[in-house]
Amino acid sequence: MRWLGQMLRYSWLLFVEASADLCNGYYSSNDHVQ
Repeated sequence: MRWLGQMLRYSWLLFVEASADLCNGYYSSNDHVQ
């Protein structure tokens, strides 16, 4: 069942990356507004 752990880790990395992108876009758009 090693592939299950790899899949979870890969999904977690994608999730973290997407969250970071969302935060960066949110803050940069806020900077533009102000």
